[in-house]
Amino acid sequence: MKFTEAKKQMFREDHEYHLAFRRLLEGTINQRVNGFIMGTEAQKALLNGCRTDMLNRCRRMTPGDGYLEALTKPNVQMGIVSLDDTENKVDIIACATGFKLPFQPHFDVYGRDGISMKDDWSPDPNCYLGIAGPGFPNYWVIMGRRSSWGNISVLPAMETSCIKSLEPRQDVTDKLMEHINKFHKGSVWSQGRRSWYKRGQIDGRPWLWCGGVASYLAAIKKSPANYSEEYPDGLVPMPAFAPYIREPDTEWDFDY
Repeated sequence: MKFTEAKKQMFREDHEYHLAFRRLLEGTINQRVNGFIMGTEAQKALLNGCRTDMLNRCRRMTPGDGYLEALTKPNVQMGIVSLDDTENKVDIIACATGFKLPFQPHFDVYGRDGISMKDDWSPDPNCYLGIAGPGFPNYWVIMGRRSSWGNISVLPAMETSCIKSLEPRQDVTDKLMEHINKFHKGSVWSQGRRSWYKRGQIDGRPWLWCGGVASYLAAIKKSPANYSEEYPDGLVPMPAFAPYIREPDTEWDFDY
């Protein structure tokens, strides 16, 4: 999306206008979630005119934005040269077919009571909101399984709060997984097509978030009670905030 200099200036000077535009943009994008749910009017409208047994949006669409435009550029070569110096004209070179779904680091990770991540996250990742896993305090990832976008700055927030460790609760993680599995029974991703969303399986479970970006961000921001916190030296939450807590007659003086 491109904006004129005049429009950029308007965004800078009129904050209410800028906020209204952002809300309109986010609202429009998140309304598309209904297009991924089987049987909705939005889904029927998208399928109208399509003659295929592949359910719409069960895989990422190709070509993407800007793809066809790129083929017309003078610096684009539509071909690949093989080992025998033969040039074959193609417009797509498939170098990968997806992502390895149950992502685990290449190094060993051990959590509480010596639990191994390779065991606990096999065959499916035991992940909460795509950012952390029960039993592995202070292990945080970005764009993990069943996430939707990005994450807040977890480590700086923990540092300023004097939290020693933070991990999601297992019972909450189990309930979230149950909810997402139920949601996807009616989504196009669970229908009969093989995709990396389902670990390359036809009848696998989709490891995606159950909604749009806005709902994912809201879930992250509004779920502090779903974590187990541990403070240094057994401190309870309030004293753990020292030196940021002061007496009523003491002036606040710290950097943040």
